[in-house]
Amino acid sequence: MLKYLDWKPVSTKGERLKKLEQFLLDQAMEHDTPSLLFHQAASRFGTATLTVTGGPATPSSPKPQRTATTTITLTQARVGAWRAHPKANDVRIDVSGLDERVFQLTVTHEFRLPDDDPDVAALRAGAAGYSLTPFVEDRVGNVGMNPESGAVLYPAFTTPTTTVERGSGLAIVTFTGIGYGKYETDDYVAIDFSPASGEGVLPFSAHEIVITAEGWTVAGVTGPPPLTQDRHYLRLDGYRSMRAAFVRNGHTASVAGYLARDDEIGQRAEVGREGEQEEELRRSDFDFRGRAAAAVEPMVYLGVSLAIVY
Repeated sequence: MLKYLDWKPVSTKGERLKKLEQFLLDQAMEHDTPSLLFHQAASRFGTATLTVTGGPATPSSPKPQRTATTTITLTQARVGAWRAHPKANDVRIDVSGLDERVFQLTVTHEFRLPDDDPDVAALRAGAAGYSLTPFVEDRVGNVGMNPESGAVLYPAFTTPTTTVERGSGLAIVTFTGIGYGKYETDDYVAIDFSPASGEGVLPFSAHEIVITAEGWTVAGVTGPPPLTQDRHYLRLDGYRSMRAAFVRNGHTASVAGYLARDDEIGQRAEVGREGEQEEELRRSDFDFRGRAAAAVEPMVYLGVSLAIVY
């Protein structure tokens, strides 16, 4: 530092000059410390150049896949709840008996789509404003119910809800429909699903169907093997048609014919009904013989009469 200032040390014998030298050095440090230290460091260590170059770009989040989940819930309907159904006043639908034993079927389709998906844009533009049910069925499929007894008000969908979180790139669209039907205590409620044809619409990368029954027990299911199943619950792949039958807890019903889409095959499949089928065949054979004998009897009398005359 003394060399930088081009100062020469004074003799230690000169006490006053020594104090003056220290005073001047302190003033230099106080008024120009950064410059002074920088030059000292540069003269000792040399210079260096720092170059910062751009690294690889931060990978962007993958675009959300098109997926769908269909949730079907079977419950006992509240008294008179069916009157709020959009088709309740349609004279072409038989609603007699819907004030007694009535079940409610709630169907919820949840679409998880990219926020720039064509279906999201179509919904925002009002494409489903006039008739929502065809819009849903054309994209995911049809959920039906076929109770063996009573009237049916099939699920009718209302205006969907769309949720988009900023920066997520994901839109969640939820469709909800409610249907009603009459049932008998010793009968079953049938639920079926047919996937959309996929013509003219984008396919889903995954689609699952989840069925929950409150007060009903799974009596049988056909279609894709269930991914999960217990007494009141089914989870299935939504790419294939399926049928499921439910009976009231603690009851039984003949469901094999419905599941097989053929009553005769169902009769043969159900244990304990083989004897009934054989008895029915014997009864029909006996009835045929009786009818044949009754038809031949007049001809016999006529032949006898002619023989006597001649």
